[in-house]
Amino acid sequence: MSAPAMVSRPVPSAAGRLDTRLAVNALGLATCAEWAAWVSVLVFAFDRAGAAGTGAASLTLLITAGVVTLVGGAIPDGPLPNRVFLALLIVETVGFGLAAVAAFADAPLWVILALVSSALAVVSLMRPTIAVVIPALVRTPIELVRANVWITGWEALAIIVGPLLASLALELAGPWAGFVVCSALALLAALLLVPLWRRQLPSGRPPGAAGSSPLAVLRQLGRVLRHGPTRALLVVIAGWDLVVGAVDILAVVIALDRLHLAESAPGWLVAIGGVGSVAGSLLANRLVGRPRLAPLLLLGSGTVAAAWMALSAGQTLLTLGAALVASGLGGALVMVASRILLQRVAPQDAIASLFSVAELVALGATALGALVVQTLIVTRGIEAALLGLGAIIGLATLTVLRPLLRIDKSADAPVVAIRLLRRTTLFEHLPAPSLEGVARAAEPRSYLPGERVITAGEPGDHYYVIVDGQADVVVDGVHRRVMGPDEGFGEIALLSEVPRTATVSAVGPLEVLRLERIDFLTAVTGHDSTRTAAWAVSDHYQDDDRRNGRE
Repeated sequence: MSAPAMVSRPVPSAAGRLDTRLAVNALGLATCAEWAAWVSVLVFAFDRAGAAGTGAASLTLLITAGVVTLVGGAIPDGPLPNRVFLALLIVETVGFGLAAVAAFADAPLWVILALVSSALAVVSLMRPTIAVVIPALVRTPIELVRANVWITGWEALAIIVGPLLASLALELAGPWAGFVVCSALALLAALLLVPLWRRQLPSGRPPGAAGSSPLAVLRQLGRVLRHGPTRALLVVIAGWDLVVGAVDILAVVIALDRLHLAESAPGWLVAIGGVGSVAGSLLANRLVGRPRLAPLLLLGSGTVAAAWMALSAGQTLLTLGAALVASGLGGALVMVASRILLQRVAPQDAIASLFSVAELVALGATALGALVVQTLIVTRGIEAALLGLGAIIGLATLTVLRPLLRIDKSADAPVVAIRLLRRTTLFEHLPAPSLEGVARAAEPRSYLPGERVITAGEPGDHYYVIVDGQADVVVDGVHRRVMGPDEGFGEIALLSEVPRTATVSAVGPLEVLRLERIDFLTAVTGHDSTRTAAWAVSDHYQDDDRRNGRE
């Protein structure tokens, strides 16, 4: 059994879902601020230095984010990733707030870029952080899939909401007001996350494990480069991020230079592309339950490439809007499938590090997209930029087609089971590779209200960890305690080789993970801290039962 529970406590499944929603919504609002900031700062740069200034601003922001991700990308793999998330949101709030003050005071462009880049750089750390936080909050694999779909849905909605809010602010007051909007969104996100401050969320590492360093991200990059399917996945992600880097510049240049629209038009156009992203996330919600996600990646990547190549035939307000919608739809498919696959292929003690590698690749591809498109616009024209962008994405996907089709076979890590077991007293110190082995061996089981899980006097063949619900413990016909999520039972018979000492029944609907005797004993006897914890818990409950029996 895990940590003792002497009195009944409410089932926290609904609270867990609430916590998940708070974290996802906080990331969504931060992403809205990110998109609004990009529109605001690029319009500001265009006003100050034209198209060349827009390209230079993009590269400055991306390089800063890349350096921050490299240096701090492994931090969320450490303890209390929820507090790391909140700290990042506070930095984002302050950075955008100071940028608003500087823009209002008509500060030089470099000052604005320095402040905005500090805020946007921490956003690049939020995605690795949420990749650690969400698996620690959810209870089942399907909840993890739904959370990933919600995240992508929010990112799609952010493409609409962020630029729209920035456009309204630009229309009414100017870029400084756009940065005020960004700061307000980040502040609201931080307030949503405050209730999670006290939660002791487990990381992928056992307590006391060595911390991360900037080299952790580089080491993870080395692993990725040696693993063909993961490398192929990052190539497809990079293809989409080429578009992310190019789309703002293309929207600004086509809208203001080619179509001669109002200054707020780029924001409205990017928001139109968000409609496609929302549609793509809805479509992905219906498809992600399939066993193979590689075809979804290919469909998304192909749609993105075709949309931009088709736009090279002619740019009107209608064709530009259609390309943005189609590209957004394809990009949403890519991001939903890639997020799920990354969580499955990642070493479970280094999820944030792998997502930081993905973020570095994304930032590099975004910078490359901005550079390539800017160069092609200046040297060959807008049509060449559009055709080249689509061709690069299509060719990159074709070069990794074979390993990409194999990725589903290697993306099988039991992410949710690992985090559930890490929350228990008995398994919290187990090294990551051993814990993954236990999680793979664990079997989900469900029990109806009143149904017996184990019966006193019978042989003990399994150990149980409660995932959701409550279990009633009866010893010698006397009620002893009610157990809840993250607690376990059945270890006494396995450790002491005696019949079951208690009868345990489901109070209501009960979900557990069940471990076979051999898998439990292998894990417990193979690690000193786990063995000590198991005997300590066993002794505690036996002493408690004897004491209560005397009373």
